[in-house]
Amino acid sequence: MMGDLPQLKAFPITAHAVTLNVLTYLIDEADRGTDSALLAYLQPEELDTLRNLPLRDILRLTDQNRPLLHISIDSAQLRLCLARVRLREDMEADRMWFIRRGTPHVLMEELYGTPIREFRELRRIAGMSTRPGRPRVLKPEQVQHVRKFWRQLGNRMPLPSRYRHLGEAFTEDSIASLYAALHDARD
Repeated sequence: MMGDLPQLKAFPITAHAVTLNVLTYLIDEADRGTDSALLAYLQPEELDTLRNLPLRDILRLTDQNRPLLHISIDSAQLRLCLARVRLREDMEADRMWFIRRGTPHVLMEELYGTPIREFRELRRIAGMSTRPGRPRVLKPEQVQHVRKFWRQLGNRMPLPSRYRHLGEAFTEDSIASLYAALHDARD
């Protein structure tokens, strides 16, 4: 399967600071005894020589006519990493949307696995004050309207998206009130 992997083109590094950082990184990795793939390219005597060079001589190594280092970028992996970062940012933005809309902890725990301490911290960050008591109880006709809308959303959509759609449809009510309307067994 190695033939299926994309070939990475290596580009020379001429920036002295980058070269210096990589060389000192290699020395640190060797000192720690780390089994780094980069260390495999150096002979033990080369590592010993690097390890024992004064900093001024290491700086001189970075100031050669030809670059010592070449790097490559795995653009497919970079795209995957960027997508994961965007996904995390989107999830965090969603969590904050729910917090600002007055979502109860029980639902935040169900949707995102948010522990109570983190829930309280997110509420503090969002500037949400803690009000004692239950959320505002909706009128019976509002409850019926909320439940009908919820049923129309169906089960195919992920639960956070369903609650988000519900909250966007009923902007005057907190998620806590909407959640209570869906789960209150008194009706």
